[in-house]
Amino acid sequence: MSIRDFMLKFLNLQGYKVGGLEYRGKEVLIRVELRRMTGSCPHCGKRCGYLHQYQKERKVWHKVIGEHRIYLVGRKRRWRGKRCGKVFTEEWP
Repeated sequence: MSIRDFMLKFLNLQGYKVGGLEYRGKEVLIRVELRRMTGSCPHCGKRCGYLHQYQKERKVWHKVIGEHRIYLVGRKRRWRGKRCGKVFTEEWP
């Protein structure tokens, strides 16, 4: 197991693409995007690949390791349902 794979498993980020790390004092910012390239519509239940838009970048608290606060930084994607045409936002685990 590589160090990268170990860290993804340790931080419970297996479903994410990690774009980089940034250290700001006692904060660690991890730039992420979900790996999957489709969304599952909560309205009609179909998988869809039509990306409607990205939301603004957000910083979300993930966990604390020692004295460091770990944050996920990224933009959630908004999808349009294939069958129903309704727009929904993906959930980050």
